[in-house]
Amino acid sequence: MRHALQDGILFTRYLPDLAFGYGYPFFNYRAALSYYLALALHLTGLTLPVALNGVYILSILGSALTAYLLARDLFGPHAGIVAAVAYAYAPYQFLDALLRGNAPESVALPLFPLILWAFRRLALTGQRRWFLTSVGSLVALLMTHNISSLLFSPLLLAYLIVLWLVYRREGHWIAVGGALALAFGLTAFFWGPALLERDYVQLHMSHVTRNNDFHYNFLGLAEIFAPPAPVDTSLMNPPMRVHLGLVQAVLAMVGLIVGMIRVRKQRSRGAEEQGSKGAEEQGSRGAEEQGSRGTEERRATLIFFAASAAFFIFMGTRASLWLWEHVPLLPFVQFPWRFVGRAALPVALLASAVFCNPPFAIRNPQSKIRNPKSAIGHWSLVIVNCSLFILAALPSTYPPHGYCPSAPHPTISDVFAYEHRSKLVGVDPEGSYFPVWVKHRPEGSPLEKQYSAGGLVARFDETVLPTGASVVEADYGPNRAHLVVETPVPFRARYLAFYFPGWRVTVDGDPVSIAPTEPEGLISFDVPAGRHTVAVRFGETSLRLVADAISLLSLVAGILVYWYIGKLVNSANHRVTNLPIYQSTNLPVYKSTILLALLLLTLKLAVVDRTDTPFRRPTLRPDTTLPSVKYPLSQPYADGLTLIGYNQNHTLLSADGTLRLDLYWTAYAQPAARYQTVAHLVGSDGLRWSLPDTFRPRGYADYPPTTTWSPGRYALDSHEIEPLPGTPPGTYDVVLTVFDRATLAPLSVLNEQGQPAAPDLTLGQVLLTAPHHPLPPSGGEQRGGLGIRHRFDAPLGPLTLLGADFDRDQAA
Repeated sequence: MRHALQDGILFTRYLPDLAFGYGYPFFNYRAALSYYLALALHLTGLTLPVALNGVYILSILGSALTAYLLARDLFGPHAGIVAAVAYAYAPYQFLDALLRGNAPESVALPLFPLILWAFRRLALTGQRRWFLTSVGSLVALLMTHNISSLLFSPLLLAYLIVLWLVYRREGHWIAVGGALALAFGLTAFFWGPALLERDYVQLHMSHVTRNNDFHYNFLGLAEIFAPPAPVDTSLMNPPMRVHLGLVQAVLAMVGLIVGMIRVRKQRSRGAEEQGSKGAEEQGSRGAEEQGSRGTEERRATLIFFAASAAFFIFMGTRASLWLWEHVPLLPFVQFPWRFVGRAALPVALLASAVFCNPPFAIRNPQSKIRNPKSAIGHWSLVIVNCSLFILAALPSTYPPHGYCPSAPHPTISDVFAYEHRSKLVGVDPEGSYFPVWVKHRPEGSPLEKQYSAGGLVARFDETVLPTGASVVEADYGPNRAHLVVETPVPFRARYLAFYFPGWRVTVDGDPVSIAPTEPEGLISFDVPAGRHTVAVRFGETSLRLVADAISLLSLVAGILVYWYIGKLVNSANHRVTNLPIYQSTNLPVYKSTILLALLLLTLKLAVVDRTDTPFRRPTLRPDTTLPSVKYPLSQPYADGLTLIGYNQNHTLLSADGTLRLDLYWTAYAQPAARYQTVAHLVGSDGLRWSLPDTFRPRGYADYPPTTTWSPGRYALDSHEIEPLPGTPPGTYDVVLTVFDRATLAPLSVLNEQGQPAAPDLTLGQVLLTAPHHPLPPSGGEQRGGLGIRHRFDAPLGPLTLLGADFDRDQAA
C-alpha cells in the first residue's frame, strides 16, 4: 500500500504490486480501513512492526473505551469500568492480536459497542451528533472487516428492535432508519461489487480447504469455558485455543441473576410508589414514566444480551451444523469459533450488570453513594472483579511464538521475497482473490527485476513482438500504460497483469476486445500491422459505477438529512434530559482504577515476565519427560531428534472415525535438516489402510523448522488419521515415519546401542470396528457418499467392483 501510495494511488480496487507484480483485486473484496490505519501510523515514521503493534494496542484500548461508554449508559459508571476491563481482557482480543495477527478483526472489535452506544443515543435523543456518530461508526465497521459486518448487522437490527419495543413512542426511529440506510448507501461502492462480483475470483477457496472448512472448526463447550491455563514456556508451538473466558462467563451469570432481581425490585417499588401518590403529584408522572421505561429497558437489555451470548456460543458448536449448511453466505465465515469472539461483548456487559445503578443515578450522574462504607465496599468489589479479569487473562498476553524479527521499512522486493518463501502469492493463505482465469498461479515473474531496479514498471511484454516490430514510445503508470507500437504484421500482444473486469484496451482510440491467456490469465489483445497508439487502463465496470453513484447520492442525502435533523429534534414532544442517558461529557478519573492498573503492570513486568509463576512456567523436565504424555518412549532418532512419547485418543475406533495422535519431540543436538512426520494405519498384511497423508487438527500450530531446535524445549506434532472408506474391522498398527522435507529420505530410529535401525516405528495399535454410518456408493464425500468418480458396478464373483478413481499425474 505504501508503494502504491508513492506511485500516486490513494485507493485502488486492484493493487498492482502484489502477486510478483501481476496485480491482485484485493480491495475489490477486502475492506480497507484497518490497513489504512496501519499505513497512517507507518507514514508518521514508525517502523512497520511498531505501526502494526500500534493497531492492536489502539484496538484493545478502544475496546475498553467503547465498552465503558455503552455499559455506563445502560448500567452506570461503575458497571462501565467493569465492562471495559472484561471486554478488553477477553481472551479473543489477544488471540487476534498475538496469535492470528488479524488486524481487520481486531479493529472491528471496539466498533461493536461503539455502534450500539451511538444508535441507542440516536434512538433516544435524535440529536445530529449521534446521527453522525451512528453513521460514521457503522461505516467504519463496513469498511473494516467483511465477516464482522456480516455477523454484527443482524445483532444491531435485533438490538434496535428491542429498543423499539421499549421506546415506541419516545424513540426517533426515522432518524435510526435513515442512519442505517445512509451507512449502507455510503459503503455501497465497496460491498456492492464485493457481493455481486464474487464469481470473478476464486472465493470458493476461502472455505473449501480443510483448514477453512467450517465442518472442521467447531468447538466443544469444554474448550469454550476452559479455565485459564499457564503458558508453557518450553513448548515451541502451542496450539490455538479459543476461550470465552471462564471468569467473564461466571460473572456474566451472576450479573444476569443480580440484574434481573434488581429490575424486579425496582418495578415493584415503582408500582407501590405510583399507587400511593395523590392527585397533587400528577406533574411528576412524566419523569416517573421515563424511570419506568429505563427499568423496562434494563430488563429487556439483560434478556437480549443473555440470548445473544447463548446464540453466539451455540453457533460455535457442532449443534449449529444445520444452520451452517443451509444459511447463505455463512460458510464464508469459515470458522464457527469466530462466534465465540462475538460473545465476548454481551458477556462483558452482563458481567458489569452486577454493579448496575438504579435509573435515577444514570439520569443524574451527580448523585453519589452517601454512606462512605457502602462506597468503599462498592469500589472494592469493582476492583476485585477487574483484578480477576486481568489476572485470568495474563497467560493470554504472551505471544505464543515469542519475538518475530521483521524489517523496519520493507520494500516491495521484500514482499516478493515473502511470496517466494511462504508460497502465499498475493499474501493470502488460500489465494481467494486470484481471478478465475488464472489457472496456473505464478511462482515468480519477469517484473521482479524491474521492481528491484526502481522506477516505473514496463508491463507490456516485448518478448511477444514479431520480428521487425518495436515499441516506439512508452509511458507507464500504476494500472495504466500508453504506448506507440510499430509492427510489420498483426500480432497478439500480452500485458503482464492478470485479466480482471475493469481492464480496457484501446488501439488508436478504438476499444478492442481483450482475453485472458491460458493458463496464466494475463491480459492479451490483438494489434494490427502498422503504427498504432495503444492505451491500457484499469477502471470501473458498469456495476461498480452504479455502486459508486449510490454512494455519492447517499453522501448528498446524508448532508441534507444532517442539516434537517435539527428540526426533527426541536419538534419532539419530550425532553432529552428525562431519558436514561448519562449526561456527563467528561470521563471521570477513577484514581483507584488507575492505581490498580499501574500496580498490575508493574507486577507483570517485574515478576510475572521474569520468573516461573502460576501464569507462566515450563513443563518439560530436565530429564526430557513430560507429565502430560500418556505413552512415554524417550526414543532417539538420528540427527539429534528424540520422540518423548505420544498420546492417542482411541484404542477402539469405528472405521469411519478419526484417530488423533499427538507426538512430543525434543532435540538432544541441533538437527542439520528440516524433518516432518507422517503416521499410517498398517494391517497385518503389511498394507496401508489410511490416507497417504495425515491431517492437522483444528487449532494446530506448525512447529519451527527442526534446524532451529535446541535442547531444553519441545514441539507438539499432532495428526488426525482417517481410515480408508471400507477398511475392514480388525487390529491395525499405528506406524510413524520421519523424513527429510527436502529429499523425502526417511530418518532412522536408533536402537539401544545407538545404531541406526528401521526407519519406521510402530507406536501402538488400534482396533477398528464396523463403521457407524456406512457410506453409500453414490454422492460426494461431503454429502455422505464415497465420491467415486468412475462407476463400474462390475460383478466379480461374490464381490462387486463399484468403481475407481484415477490420478493421472500420480500414475505418470
